[in-house]
Amino acid sequence: MAIIGQRVEDIYEQGPADLLPRDRPLFSKSLIKLRNGNANEQEQWITSVLLGHQRAEATKANRASSMTIERSLMANWLGVIPETDEEIQEQ
Repeated sequence: MAIIGQRVEDIYEQGPADLLPRDRPLFSKSLIKLRNGNANEQEQWITSVLLGHQRAEATKANRASSMTIERSLMANWLGVIPETDEEIQEQ
């Protein structure tokens, strides 16, 4: 149980900043309340936070890929030639 408790503390210290708004309430309980919970409750909280991070990463990746397409369309419409990685490194 000490290992699970330490994991709860580590994750709690990272905070909810990288999570989606729907997952931020997972941090509404104090660390003391989470630590006083039984092992099953702590494991469930850890799992919920980790899944929240996965959802946030998936959302970020989807948003980035959709923005790539939009940037490309805008560049084509404006007639802008995008710089290659080599040109950016030379600068």
